[in-house]
Amino acid sequence: MALGFFKSSIAPVAIDFGYAELKLLQVQPGETATLVAAAREVIPEAVRNDPAARQNFLGDRLPRLIREGGFKGKTAICSIPAWQTFVQHMQVRPGDGADDITSQLKTQLQAVIACDPNNVVVRHVEVGEVFHENQPMLEVICFAVARDVVMRQIDLLNRCRMEIGGFHAEPIAVVKSFEHLYRRDGDDRITTMYVDLGASCTKAMIAHGREIRFAKSIPVGGRHFDQRFAEVFNCDVAEARLRRHAAAHGSTRATPARETGRAAPAAAGARNAQAAHVSSSGGSSSATATAVATHHDRRSGGTPGEFAPIPSAGPASSQEVRMDAGGGDGDPAMNQAASHLIEQLVDELRLCERYHRRLFSDRPLDRLVFVGGESMDRPLCRQIAEAMGVVTYQGNPFGRLRRSGEERFVGFDGTHAEPGWAVALGLCACPANA
Repeated sequence: MALGFFKSSIAPVAIDFGYAELKLLQVQPGETATLVAAAREVIPEAVRNDPAARQNFLGDRLPRLIREGGFKGKTAICSIPAWQTFVQHMQVRPGDGADDITSQLKTQLQAVIACDPNNVVVRHVEVGEVFHENQPMLEVICFAVARDVVMRQIDLLNRCRMEIGGFHAEPIAVVKSFEHLYRRDGDDRITTMYVDLGASCTKAMIAHGREIRFAKSIPVGGRHFDQRFAEVFNCDVAEARLRRHAAAHGSTRATPARETGRAAPAAAGARNAQAAHVSSSGGSSSATATAVATHHDRRSGGTPGEFAPIPSAGPASSQEVRMDAGGGDGDPAMNQAASHLIEQLVDELRLCERYHRRLFSDRPLDRLVFVGGESMDRPLCRQIAEAMGVVTYQGNPFGRLRRSGEERFVGFDGTHAEPGWAVALGLCACPANA
């Protein structure tokens, strides 16, 4: 399946300006999309919250990554950083086009966040018609970002002599990264919640098939866990992060080995057979199950290879937030330190589900899919999944890409599942000049 909408023979370079990492990806569209190049650079802790230092660092590293990664062409499609984006559902009067809707949204934003409408860039996605006080209104998802954030990205691209192909909000890119899974008749009836666990925040998206119908940014991310652990254990943030990751990976006794890009389809097939048994049963996960599942997964035809089941720790109430993961099974202090943040995440996700149900009363969630770099913390994902009570997977957007053997990697080995690349891969599928 073609992965983009570009007439040029050279696909654009996708650039994901994350809070903690800079990622570049180039994928050649075709019947089977082919990975061309990928590069990743960790953004130092010291510059992440300093706009000038961050800009200088990116200005130095971005041209190097483009050169060292062997990226081709001069067009780039970029993410609008989620941690700098205001996301909110709003209702507007059905207007005479996108410009009229944008004008209404800017007026509302002026009241909601006290911004100058001339200093923000606004994009929106139409959700559907609703009624407010017996009047027909249009429900939209509003994405707003300060204009100077976009201008800094344009400056970076100019330094690299790159042309601007477009800017896209991260929630849209995440949903785009899996849109190829919804090509059959009836796939539009599958309701999926995507949860992007990032370093600075968590993004929750609900899609009907390939169409996004809900989005929200939740101010809880990996850095908040790190800061909390640093306070509890009286250490610096970097040491806290290492300790948290070591505890998380050390407690995943049931976690399957992470699959490589070439072996992913075969590895996923065995897991899918087990997950199908769990989904068809519609009951709580058992000791032999490999996926957290409490609600029936209505998708027929098995689980996509890009979705790896989250291993279960055993039976649990869907209403209980268990504190035996996310900080290590054997460290009560870490469990206690993480508990408040995990409860906050679960509460926010439940609010997202309820808001979506208000808009679409006949569309319960069929599945929950974790992406983002922090979703490598399987115990954390498992705990959230069991609290939500929905069949749950870790997404691997790289799973479907063909490897030529000539692709170039900078900053990672490209052999493991990469849920943190959902935004970058989704940008590859986003239209240019948008």
